[in-house]
Amino acid sequence: MRAHGQRSCARLAVALGLGLAACVDEPGSVEPSPALEVAEAAAPLAPPFRTPPAVGAEWCAECHADIVETWSRTGMARALSPVDPAEMVGLARTEELASGVAYEYGLDAAGNPQLVETSLTRPDYRHTAPIAYAVGAGELDRAFVALQGAFEWFAPLEVLSLPGGRRPALAPGHMARPGQRFSVAITPECLGCHTESLPGPTFPQNLHRGLAGSESWEPRGISCAACHGAVERHATWQGAALA
Repeated sequence: MRAHGQRSCARLAVALGLGLAACVDEPGSVEPSPALEVAEAAAPLAPPFRTPPAVGAEWCAECHADIVETWSRTGMARALSPVDPAEMVGLARTEELASGVAYEYGLDAAGNPQLVETSLTRPDYRHTAPIAYAVGAGELDRAFVALQGAFEWFAPLEVLSLPGGRRPALAPGHMARPGQRFSVAITPECLGCHTESLPGPTFPQNLHRGLAGSESWEPRGISCAACHGAVERHATWQGAALA
């Protein structure tokens, strides 16, 4: 049983390192896009920006507070998480020359994270998309989930963490095939390597949770339970034994 748990943890770690590669369509025979103007780093490197949700650690903290505190600062804890508005501030505009659009992260009038799409040829065009949550710990890169109506899509712009700071860059799918905009759906296959607490099934699969009358779900990273099993039952049993 111990060996099986170790293999499961190893598979999770490998999957975390692979990131979002499996979620982007293969480029096939599409020609490489022209050179892209990617903005230089504009914000300091300081992940994580917020403490991730407990993800079962609330059952562990009473007896293992130091371990839970250390876990909360790992990439596993941040593998899937809400977005702190602070991480949207100071990121420069990035142009997708092949499709004639530009993307930029920022905040809306209420201070909520959003992605702004503008045109390189039409000064009057401006489209905004609220950001629902982030995929990736931010140690290498961090992708964002954009809302379009009632549906979740990979945002065209991700954020790289480099030695010189954080820098926005076009998502891999857009670098391979420019002009995709909001067309890569968020599905359980995309989230499965980043959490063991997947949202319930919906149709379509990328229907946004949290809408009025729909199932509520909070994006959470990889928890203690991913490797240690049913932590709630263990905590309940241990509490009864100690009592």
